[in-house]
Amino acid sequence: MAVSADRDAAGLDWRAVGVGAAVAAAVGVPASLVQWAVGRGSALTYVLFLAIVAGLIVAGWLAGRLAGRRRPQHGALAALVSYLAVQLIGAVVRTARGDRVSIGSYVVVALLVASCGTIGGYLAGNRRGVGDRATGTAPGAEEGAS
Repeated sequence: MAVSADRDAAGLDWRAVGVGAAVAAAVGVPASLVQWAVGRGSALTYVLFLAIVAGLIVAGWLAGRLAGRRRPQHGALAALVSYLAVQLIGAVVRTARGDRVSIGSYVVVALLVASCGTIGGYLAGNRRGVGDRATGTAPGAEEGAS
């Protein structure tokens, strides 16, 4: 089986994962910073939380669309890569300040983040409509393509 320049031996398109991760970070980092600035008492934190979740789903959708196959896996990886990169920086800053870092909470949130990306990736492959009928291809026909 030949491996393309964008895919590794496992069939993962790291370019698609990277683009999705960049989108997740572009939405999540500013929203998180504003959340931190306004504090816990503000109703705006809930709106920003929804924006972060939507950004993770969109990132997963985009990664899945760009990859063209194994969409949920690409979506989960895109969201997770973004989360891990941002949290690594945050953990270093917290440790440098002498704050406590809870590994358990990072793991739980990582699972939730990956779930949002998976949902986005799933939605990227769940295309049923006029476009498929117009081209004469079955929905998801490119799934088996390499």
